[in-house]
Amino acid sequence: MQVPIVIQAPDEKINLGEVDLQTITSTQRLARALKALAVCWILAVASVVIPIIHFVSVPLLFLAGPVVAYFFYRPNQLIAKGTGLCPSCQKPLVLENVSAEWPVKVFCTACRTDLNIRLKI
Repeated sequence: MQVPIVIQAPDEKINLGEVDLQTITSTQRLARALKALAVCWILAVASVVIPIIHFVSVPLLFLAGPVVAYFFYRPNQLIAKGTGLCPSCQKPLVLENVSAEWPVKVFCTACRTDLNIRLKI
């Protein structure tokens, strides 16, 4: 579903754009969260063989796994694709697979400006 958005820079300049919102089912959200948890725990197990670093990396990755999984489970919508122009430098801004928790905070890769994206009402 195409939705109009407002892209706002810190200096209050704005531009308009469009995003394609994708609703994620609870099964898909659970699968994403379990993949993230598995990656953290696999990295924890793999880091066991690294001398000295494993004293910190193993416990940190095991504890980070559920936290990362929670952040992957939480959003129920994703911005599948989005386009617009950066209000600061007027370069194309491309959004893909970004969590749709409004307002969305991104940065322009061309000028490194922090941008806020909100739905146009």
